[in-house]
Amino acid sequence: KKGDFAKALDMNDLFIQIKDSLSSEKAKKASIRTQFQFEFDKKEALMKEEKEKQQMLAELKETQQRTVVWVFIIGLLIVAGFSVYIYYRLQVTRQQKQIINKKNAENELLLSEIHHRVKNNLQVISSLLSLQERSTENEGAKSAILEGKERVKSMELVHKMLYQNSKFSGIEMHDYVNKLTLGLIESYGLSKDEVELNTKFEPLTLDVDTAVPLGLIMNELIVNSLKYAKNSTQKLNLKIELQINKDKALQLILADNG
Repeated sequence: KKGDFAKALDMNDLFIQIKDSLSSEKAKKASIRTQFQFEFDKKEALMKEEKEKQQMLAELKETQQRTVVWVFIIGLLIVAGFSVYIYYRLQVTRQQKQIINKKNAENELLLSEIHHRVKNNLQVISSLLSLQERSTENEGAKSAILEGKERVKSMELVHKMLYQNSKFSGIEMHDYVNKLTLGLIESYGLSKDEVELNTKFEPLTLDVDTAVPLGLIMNELIVNSLKYAKNSTQKLNLKIELQINKDKALQLILADNG
C-alpha cells in the first residue's frame, strides 16, 4: 500500500522464514512430545512387564513354597509310615526269634534228654554184661562178653560226650578216640606205661551216624592190638591216625608194633 515494494518483499521473506521456523519448532516440539510419549509408554510397558514378572516370580515362589511344604508333609508321612512298618516288622521278628529260641531250647533239652537216656540204657546193658561176665567161668564166654561190653561202651561214650558237652551237631574225634583207647587199655588190665599211644588227627567233628560205626571199627582194631600184639612186645606202640584224604573221604590208619 505504501508502494515500498522492496521492503514489502523483505518483510514477506522474513515472514516466510519466521513461519517456516515456527513450523519447524512445532514439528520439533511434536517430535519431542512424540519421543517423550514413546519413552513414557516404553517405560510404562517395562514397568508393567517388570510388575508382571515380579508377580509371576512371587506366584512361582509361593507355588514352590507350597510344593516344599507338601513334599515335606508327604515325606514325614512316608517316614512315619515306614517307621511304623519297621517297628511292626521288628516286633514280629522279635516274637518269631523268641519263638525260635524257645523251640531251639526245647529241642536242645529234648536232645540232651534223649542222649542222656540212651547213655543210661547203654550203661545198664554194659552193667548187665559185667554181671554176666562175673558169673561165667568159661574163658571163651568171658572174653566174648567183655568184647561185647566194650562195643556197648564205645557207643555209650558217643552219647555221653554229646550229653556232657551239649554239642549235638557232632563229636570231636580226637577227644573221643583218646577216651575210647584209654578206656579199653584200662578194661584189659593194662597201664599207661605198658602202652604208648600216638595219635594224629585233623580237627574233625563227626555226626552221630558216622561217629558210632567208626567208633565200633576202632574198638575192634584196638581190642585186637591189646589182645594179640601186646604178647609179642614188651611195650605196645599203638598208632592211630584219622584224616580226610585227597578224595574227600575219611581215612583211618591204625597200626601197632606187635
